[in-house]
Amino acid sequence: METLMNFLGVFITGIVLTRIVITIQMMKQYQKAQKHQMSSTNMENEIEPSKETMVYRPVDIEVVQDHMTGESIPKLQAYQLVREEKTYYFSSWEDRERFIESTKNDQIKDIKEEPSLTEESI
Repeated sequence: METLMNFLGVFITGIVLTRIVITIQMMKQYQKAQKHQMSSTNMENEIEPSKETMVYRPVDIEVVQDHMTGESIPKLQAYQLVREEKTYYFSSWEDRERFIESTKNDQIKDIKEEPSLTEESI
């Protein structure tokens, strides 16, 4: 029984070592292939330079003002609110929410202040 266990131990150790050696050989082949590919790419670049050149142009960024704070912010980063075909811009969601709350209060005051129709005014 002990002989069988020793044999299995040696056998398993041999398999593990074989796998390690195979993995190392594969890694070396992969590195050679990468070096070969890089050198052939460099040679192609030297033979035929790229006809395309990069042109850097400034990009126009539309800037808007935060309706609550007056801060200038890029339009693409602004939170928006559209009311009565007018667009309002905000730098933060909290500013937008404060604007909504303040305009709600103003609308409620306007409604309360409007004279109601009574029998006397008719």
